[in-house]
Amino acid sequence: MEVMKIGFKKLDPDAIVPKMQREGDAAFDIYSVETTILRPGETRSISCGIACEIPANYKLMVNGRSGLAMRGIFCHVGTIDPNYKGMIGTILYNSTSVEYIISRGDRVGQVSLQAIVPTEFVEVTELSASVRGDKGFGSSGK
Repeated sequence: MEVMKIGFKKLDPDAIVPKMQREGDAAFDIYSVETTILRPGETRSISCGIACEIPANYKLMVNGRSGLAMRGIFCHVGTIDPNYKGMIGTILYNSTSVEYIISRGDRVGQVSLQAIVPTEFVEVTELSASVRGDKGFGSSGK
């Protein structure tokens, strides 16, 4: 399989190139270029100091890291469109009752490249039948 290359530009001289920690990982870690304190209950945008040249018909998805989630620090999911050329960052939320220090160079999220499928919503009068039907939240049990 051919490797897709994504051009990036450092907007901060100390920005770290997104990278996978292990072969076979699905996403690239992104790193903070700032040192800040995330107070309890606070939501804040954290700069990663880079901008990317995302190929047409693709998007970058920003997701959290499980290591941060285990500490009560959650990353809001985000979509980076291919026509966006600005700074990439994460939006972190501190769900704990203590301050959390984010240091320059800390991994603060992950990005993965996903294809954009041309889509159109078409109104219909009926949806096809399925085993699940309209059973929603909690319908499969504990």
